[in-house]
Amino acid sequence: MLFGSKSDNYAVGIDFGTRTIKAVELNFKKDKPELVNYGWVMLDEVREALDESHSDYAEVLHQALVTLLDRMDLHTKKVNVAIPAFNGLVMMIDFPLMEDADLAQAIQYEARKYVPISLDDVNISYDRAVVDEKNKTMKVILVAAPKSEVQYYDNLFEGTGYEVESLELETFSLVRSLVGSDQGSYILLDIGAKTTNLVYADNGIVYVNRNIDVGGVDITSSIADAMNIAPEKARTMKEGERNFFVGPASLKFPPLDYIFSEIDRIVKSQGGKKTDAIILSGGTSQMAGLTDYIAQATGQTVIVGNPCSRLLVDPEVEDIVKAPVGSTLSVAVGLALRGMPEENKK
Repeated sequence: MLFGSKSDNYAVGIDFGTRTIKAVELNFKKDKPELVNYGWVMLDEVREALDESHSDYAEVLHQALVTLLDRMDLHTKKVNVAIPAFNGLVMMIDFPLMEDADLAQAIQYEARKYVPISLDDVNISYDRAVVDEKNKTMKVILVAAPKSEVQYYDNLFEGTGYEVESLELETFSLVRSLVGSDQGSYILLDIGAKTTNLVYADNGIVYVNRNIDVGGVDITSSIADAMNIAPEKARTMKEGERNFFVGPASLKFPPLDYIFSEIDRIVKSQGGKKTDAIILSGGTSQMAGLTDYIAQATGQTVIVGNPCSRLLVDPEVEDIVKAPVGSTLSVAVGLALRGMPEENKK
């Protein structure tokens, strides 16, 4: 939901995560977008390969990006990139119905209430989300991101031969890949390594976006502390088939309790109405027993999202991108879908 144009029959989405960089390439020659290429690179392996003098995290990301792009041999030199949700702001604001010129002025005034830094230092985007002609009102979604963040991601691609075609908050990439044009209300729960992004979307429109500082690493730590084992062993167990949520040896997970409290706040902010589903995303979504545990704690229907279910997928890789890989590609797929040529958006 920030800047950019579309071109070519191929579109690429690149998601910069805490532990990995993931990329997806789609082809739009058919009636439905087709997954033609995907890949990821672990940031740890790049850190180990760099000389000790390269301590700058941006250099780590740049080197990892170069490695990934070289491996994938993409069909297009234009890419769509996500800004982490915690680096941006999403607000739904009520306005009386007004002309575009008046709305542009009103947005500048309202933005000062919500943006904690000078408006000269941020990129602002807005769109009419819901228009009520009868009551002469409208809901406008406001998105803001620091200009420094935009420049940061542009700089990562310097010297790669690739051009950043568009940047948007990952919030919108998630909704595009996991909800699309589906009607209904959903809470998207994207559990990353160190942060969790919670999004409330109704009929594909983002109403609430919250980012909290707990993630898969904290859940791993809960297992390690409770069982008095090394974090690496705890992570291996978490990614295995053991269900830590049932039986006499079930564990307590304070990070999940924190996430549940945020889900409850979001539901209450929307009038307490039960959603159609909580959609899980991210590697931790594959943790054994997690969907049932969240469903029991929240009283909501819980499913694991698979962004690749909306794509044509080569049968040879279909099993690979189902799970757990598929659920980690939500942002990258959503970005690639953003790059879809306008004539294919039907």
